[in-house]
Amino acid sequence: MDKGHFTGMQKPISASKISHMNIESGRKRQPQPTPRASAEAPRRRKDEMPLNEENAMLKIPLILFQDKTLKRLSAEAKILYSLMLDRMSMATRNGWKDEQGRLYVVYAFEEIMSDLHCTKERTAQLIKKLNDVGLIQSARSGAGEPIIYVMNFAAKMNGAKTPNPEEG
Repeated sequence: MDKGHFTGMQKPISASKISHMNIESGRKRQPQPTPRASAEAPRRRKDEMPLNEENAMLKIPLILFQDKTLKRLSAEAKILYSLMLDRMSMATRNGWKDEQGRLYVVYAFEEIMSDLHCTKERTAQLIKKLNDVGLIQSARSGAGEPIIYVMNFAAKMNGAKTPNPEEG
């Protein structure tokens, strides 16, 4: 009997044996050990963003893909704006407000560079572009630290510039 041809006379292989067979050679393969869970949780680096939930996700407003002006933004700029929107919840919890009662986020260049894995020059370009289209306003606090007013993207649809999604 030629090993290269199927004659129909061979016994069918049971489903329990298939998982341990190498399909190409027909030889049994050694079962792979199952990975064991580590006794200690993985340590997060100090520069990583903390996750509030196990399956935390970043929401990207659809307006960034639909508006005639905003759809021209790069994917990096859209992600950066979404990260800034996400930080608004932290600003609300921490009460980060200026003298006029407007919420702002604190997002240092170094953090943006780390989060987006980009250079300082690229970070500056992204912030400038978001400023130019009216999605953010960057400023300095009285202490000289950089602060960012995240504008309400829904107000952008109506042509107004309203800081803070909570105010819109």
